[in-house]
Amino acid sequence: MANELLTADIMYNYLTETEVVDCLKTYLEKKRHACICRYGNQHGYDVEATKGNYKVLIEAKGAKANRHQGDKKSRIFSKGQLKTHFSVAILKALHMKNDNPGADIGIAHPSTVELRNLIEPFIHFLKELEIKHYWVMENGKVEIE
Repeated sequence: MANELLTADIMYNYLTETEVVDCLKTYLEKKRHACICRYGNQHGYDVEATKGNYKVLIEAKGAKANRHQGDKKSRIFSKGQLKTHFSVAILKALHMKNDNPGADIGIAHPSTVELRNLIEPFIHFLKELEIKHYWVMENGKVEIE
């Protein structure tokens, strides 16, 4: 599957966490969910969406720092930083799952080659834990695994 997706659409899809959250918000609102989004260091879930009694909670991560973080040379996260962010997202998702029985829990990342190579080998474990993974494209398209 990864080879099929190595297109120009994901080669340079280096979204910030804020951009990932904004894309998810737009995507979920088009599906008629009410969304609450929290950015940066705000307390709570990055994306909290509801539709009737259905609730979705998503921990979002970016592929580069927001403009105010770091200089231009260090804006795109290194492989080590991406690994750390993914690890933190898994832990946060497990906490969300524990604290919100019945809610759909997810982790979202920009769809880049680097992130797909890092995360795709572990998607089946996320599925076993009933944690969805959201791949977010710069054009707003969202793919859920």
